[in-house]
Amino acid sequence: GIGQKNLLESLGIDIVYDSPDVGRKMREHLGFSMPHKLEKEQGLNHRFRGLGLIKSVLQYYLTRKGPMATGPFEIGAFVRSMPGANRPDTQLYLGAFSYARTNDNFPVQLGHIDSEPGITIYGQLLNLTSEGEVMIQTNDPKVAPIITPNWLTTEYDKKAMVEMVRTMRRFVKQPSVTDYFGEELIPGRLCENDEEILDAVTRLSTSGLHATGTCRMGKDLTSVVDNHLRVRGVESLRVADCSVMPTLISGNTNGPAIAVGWRASDLILSAGTTQGS
Repeated sequence: GIGQKNLLESLGIDIVYDSPDVGRKMREHLGFSMPHKLEKEQGLNHRFRGLGLIKSVLQYYLTRKGPMATGPFEIGAFVRSMPGANRPDTQLYLGAFSYARTNDNFPVQLGHIDSEPGITIYGQLLNLTSEGEVMIQTNDPKVAPIITPNWLTTEYDKKAMVEMVRTMRRFVKQPSVTDYFGEELIPGRLCENDEEILDAVTRLSTSGLHATGTCRMGKDLTSVVDNHLRVRGVESLRVADCSVMPTLISGNTNGPAIAVGWRASDLILSAGTTQGS
């Protein structure tokens, strides 16, 4: 195995190379949905339920148009929430739909749609400083690893999440959109001070599914891969995904992941050409 020596030894895995940062230094975006009741318009909730869903599916099948022809959030923005920030630290999304909520008021992402008209603003904190880890718990590769995100373990991240929620609330009060936003369903009007907002975010936030850093690239010898994506300590092995990124991307990771793949193919082809000559 390649990874932390003590962990590998404790699981009876032969050590190929002691690389202590494998699985560590993980950073991940943290998202928070704030659904509202929708005023003046019908929205899209009815198009994702019952007969409305059948209509949406048929419309897409026949015309490639309608609510099935686009992503769930049709509006996006990059904004600065933290005072003094020199670049965007928050990504916002907006869509004319809302998810149904569980008994404890949790919005079930990609679950059932609310039965009443709704509109959702979703915020994602981009530049988190808290670090988590992904660790194997057995030498059986079929057993899932233990994922420990460690979100909101730094004072910066706690402050930034509170500021993000306040930014989202200011956004929905802008004159051009405020007439469409009715009652705030999550976290609700009774959630006002920093402690209450942070408690709501801690309970109701969701993963951005953009984890990076667990096979981080770097010049230092403790980095997992070098600047050619080669795994330190072995030959003919590279990593080409978001895990090599030493820190978070200030946005979605799909495009950067594709770029890493392109770069990896160039490096591999270049290495083959050099060896062939």
